[in-house]
Amino acid sequence: MSGSDTQLTDYFARAEDWDAAYDQHSERAHWWKTRLDTALELVGEGEGALLEVGPGPGRLLAGLASRGWAVSAVDISSAMAALARAHVPTAADRIVVGRAEALPFEDNSFDVVVAIGILQYTERHQTVAEIMRVLRPGGRAVIGFQSNSSPALVWRRVALLPAIGAIKRVVPFGRAVPPERQKPLSSRDARALLAGAGFRVEREVCLGCAVLPDPLDRLAPRLGYALATRAERSARLRRALGTQRLFLVSRS
Repeated sequence: MSGSDTQLTDYFARAEDWDAAYDQHSERAHWWKTRLDTALELVGEGEGALLEVGPGPGRLLAGLASRGWAVSAVDISSAMAALARAHVPTAADRIVVGRAEALPFEDNSFDVVVAIGILQYTERHQTVAEIMRVLRPGGRAVIGFQSNSSPALVWRRVALLPAIGAIKRVVPFGRAVPPERQKPLSSRDARALLAGAGFRVEREVCLGCAVLPDPLDRLAPRLGYALATRAERSARLRRALGTQRLFLVSRS
C-alpha cells in the first residue's frame, strides 16, 4: 500500500464519526445528503448487479439495495467497509477492501457502477478505466467529480489547506488530511475524460451548494446548512455554488 493510501485509510478510520455526520445540520452534511439523494435518483430502481466504489459508511449502498439492486462494494478503508457491511448485512460478503485503481472484480461484472466521492483521492484516469472494465456493455455508471469553480472549494484548496499545512509543520495538531491527488476538473474536461474512456454522457447535475467558506461553516453549522439548503433550490445557484458534479454515463 502506498503512503497516500495509508493516509486515506487513517483519515477514514473513524467511520462512525463520518456516518453520524450525515445526520447533522451542517453544510457538509448537506453536500453528502444531496449527493446521495441525487445518485439514487440517477440510478433509479431496478434489478441486476451494482457496484459502489468507495461506499464510505454505506448509506447510499443501503438505499440502492432497498431499490432492488444486488449490491457489491469496494473501499480502501477496512473501517468503512465494516460499517457498510453493518448497514447492508445481506451483502456483507460482497463488500470488500481494495483500491479504486485496481478493482478486485472480473471484466463485465456489473450492470451499474456508482463512484461519487472518491475521484479526488485516486488516480482518476485509471479509476474511470477500471469502472469501464467492470461494467457490462450497455451498462450505466454514476460518476462524481468535485467542482473546480465552487468558491468554497477554491478557497479551501488555494488558501485554507496550505495555511493549515504550514502551521502543522511547526505545531502538529489534529488528524492529518490526505492530499487530494489532482486538482478538480472543469465540466468540459470531466466530459472529455469520460468520453476518452469510452463513456457516453447522458446527464450532468450540479449540486451540493456551499455558501459559508471553511471555517465559517464549522463555526456556524446550522446557518451554513440553512443557507446551503435554500441555495440548492435554484438551478442558477447550484451552477455557481455547487461543490459537486454527477455524471450519468453509459457504456455502448
